[in-house]
Amino acid sequence: MILAVFTIMALAGCASAHQSKWTLLQESAYGDRFLYDPSSIEQTAAGTFLVWAGTDSVKYLYEIDGTGTKARILENAHIEPTWFNIKAQSGDELVYNAVCRGQ
Repeated sequence: MILAVFTIMALAGCASAHQSKWTLLQESAYGDRFLYDPSSIEQTAAGTFLVWAGTDSVKYLYEIDGTGTKARILENAHIEPTWFNIKAQSGDELVYNAVCRGQ
């Protein structure tokens, strides 16, 4: 039992020791921040990109179609993951530009 507790504590320590470096995409005049994790970017076999992005309090797993301007949120949105068009001057567009255009 003690070994199991020690193992869980050691694994938790390893997980917290590896912190992602979130990059600021936008900050409002009120201090609200929208960020993404460049180290989380993965290209799928279908040619889309997966990336974690969101605010300081809520993070979302985006799937972005790099050939067009559409995306869907796969985790933490509490909605069915359906494709939507990325609107100009939105947080979604900031993520799209950072991932697909390298900005």
